[in-house]
Amino acid sequence: GVTSNWNNLFLEPHFSYFDGNEWHSYTSTQIPSFKNEWDLLNIAINPKNPKDVTFCSYVSGIFKVLGDSVIHYDQHNSELKNIFSADNNYVRVGGVTVDKNGVTWMNNSEIPDGGILALTQENKWVRYNYNFAKNKHSQGMILSTKNGFKWSFFPIHNKGLFVWDDNKTVEN
Repeated sequence: GVTSNWNNLFLEPHFSYFDGNEWHSYTSTQIPSFKNEWDLLNIAINPKNPKDVTFCSYVSGIFKVLGDSVIHYDQHNSELKNIFSADNNYVRVGGVTVDKNGVTWMNNSEIPDGGILALTQENKWVRYNYNFAKNKHSQGMILSTKNGFKWSFFPIHNKGLFVWDDNKTVEN
């Protein structure tokens, strides 16, 4: 979670889901990669594979849940960047979505090179550098529409919406 000014609350990650018959709840006890991580903000479910679920964190990057396995992406194993030059884990991702083609889109706040990223189904990272998004304190939720447009918002400071179209060519 975050405060109304988009500062961290440092809440331990947890989530629940209903499988049609009963509720299941998960914390760092069931998912060890959640241990010492904080502030889950959004969830995105791959429309091509509902067992592919991505959570974003405003401290810890993203967590991709694929069935029973969890991959934690941060500055060490992805194109996501830490907001500080020191090697602490402070990777701010304020929004994540998965488009109809199964591409995972996310923003990476407070970094100098614009912070919109895509992770293809082939696990290739693609970075988009947009001047207006450089070093912005907060970037919020991302939505993907049927026509392929992605919408993201800036909730504080330079408030506004950002809409982009990858023209169905994520990598160019």
